[in-house]
Amino acid sequence: NYEIEAGIFRAADINAAINHEIELHVCMAQAGGEVQSVEWLLSVTGSTQMVQWLGTNPGAPFWTDLGITLLNAPGAPANGDRMKFRKVGTTLTSFFKSGAGDFVQTFASFTSPFSTGSPGIASFTRAGGDPAKLCFTDVIIRPL
Repeated sequence: NYEIEAGIFRAADINAAINHEIELHVCMAQAGGEVQSVEWLLSVTGSTQMVQWLGTNPGAPFWTDLGITLLNAPGAPANGDRMKFRKVGTTLTSFFKSGAGDFVQTFASFTSPFSTGSPGIASFTRAGGDPAKLCFTDVIIRPL
């Protein structure tokens, strides 16, 4: 049981027309060229998604949208916002904190497709983007 929490940095001059994502992972593991993970991604425009990673790249399926119900859309991330992703047993829950506000649950809690693995972080940007313009300022992993 653990949670991963991260602070967000968003540069004032980020080009929001180019996709940038920040991602928290739980149940992440890699062995023999195969990866497994559940990823909560948040894009520069505020679109958000829960994704399952399983297999090799290239391979099918490599990632799949889990179709988890969005309860509270976080909106476009701002400097100082925070993301939190919690794993208790096989139950996963995500939270977002806008500025000085309180953490609010983003997606409905759901059962992880994986029972093992570690927390992790990642980012993604399309060609022409700059990953330093949307990134994490700090990461805290807490045992629960």
